[in-house]
Amino acid sequence: MPSSSLKLYPSSEQKAMLLKRQGFAVFSGELDQYHLYLPLIQERLTENIRVGQTPIMAAQMFLFFRVLLLRISPQHLTSLWPIMVTELIHTFVQLQDDLMEEETTAKNSKVSKQKAAAAESNGPVYVEIQQNSLDLYLSASKFLDTALSFPPDKMPLFQM
Repeated sequence: MPSSSLKLYPSSEQKAMLLKRQGFAVFSGELDQYHLYLPLIQERLTENIRVGQTPIMAAQMFLFFRVLLLRISPQHLTSLWPIMVTELIHTFVQLQDDLMEEETTAKNSKVSKQKAAAAESNGPVYVEIQQNSLDLYLSASKFLDTALSFPPDKMPLFQM
């Protein structure tokens, strides 16, 4: 009986763990040690995006983006910026949609009206979003924070 680790097509959780391991390997290496492999890395990342991804996979992708920012020189990352920015925008649009959906359901629900009244009085905002999606939004925010923490002269200007 074949082992689950020998499957030809790993599950999305296995793909996420493989991406996390790859990020750890790049982070453990020297600065610019893997810059020659960036075309292959870019191909694999776009393949994961094209196939469709789960929030777990997208969160690990943002972790990998953070590792690339820390371990690869900015001049080598120029070809990856369109992918990184597009995924970041897509994730924050998804967050906005989740929040708008919660807002509309809160207006229609009697119990949620009490929560909405508490939120209007500067109380906590009650939003029911799945944990995997929350992890994705946190990972995207960490990536944005990492990208913004670099001095402007270290980061190339990117314009869509």
